[in-house]
Amino acid sequence: MVFSTNFSYFGKINMLKISMKPIFLIVDDHPIIVEVYCSVLEQRFSSGEFYKATTINAAIEYANTLPYVDFLIVDYQIGREQIGLVKDGVDLARIFRKTFPFIKILVITASEVSLVIYKIHKNVFPDGLMIKSDVRSELLIQAILEIKKGKQYYSTKAKQSLKSIAQYNLLQQDHNIEILLLLAKGYQINEISKLMLVSEGMLHKRIARLKEVFNVDDRGGLLRAAQVKGFL
Repeated sequence: MVFSTNFSYFGKINMLKISMKPIFLIVDDHPIIVEVYCSVLEQRFSSGEFYKATTINAAIEYANTLPYVDFLIVDYQIGREQIGLVKDGVDLARIFRKTFPFIKILVITASEVSLVIYKIHKNVFPDGLMIKSDVRSELLIQAILEIKKGKQYYSTKAKQSLKSIAQYNLLQQDHNIEILLLLAKGYQINEISKLMLVSEGMLHKRIARLKEVFNVDDRGGLLRAAQVKGFL
């Protein structure tokens, strides 16, 4: 499907009704989770309008057709499809932020990998970030209420992950995060070089620096050390 993100900001604003009726869009590839989130929020925000999407394609359709969205609640690992350059909740969040400049975004992820949490934080800087295992009805409502006040809400595990990453400046560089994640998935240097458009020589240098930081001698030790510290 071909979609456009060339929306008129003022056109969207002119179409917006000045009311107390918040518009929610909930995106997750598990229909039952979408229904649970929706049910919980409908009880607290009974005047709201709720829209649901279980695919990237359906979510993008809402970006194209809804006059405005106040809250986007999106799963990071949204299905296995890729629409254009949109492959996950991070890419989707960027589209919605570009389309609706004042939107509030809550990203929820099942991953507890610190590098993934940091990647979401750095690439989206969402208003809220929660690990699915942290999500409870009362915490989901609390997150929305805090975000509605203009505050940022990160769940306990999300904050712990970011705190652990902050101790390693080298891990806050995008290339190093991608290298570690790809190595953990079993990719070889030549494959990573092609995926990241980085020379093999540069990859070897970055991996050598990472091994120094983690005080290990080989790639296997690097991955084990990163896993022990909760980064993988």
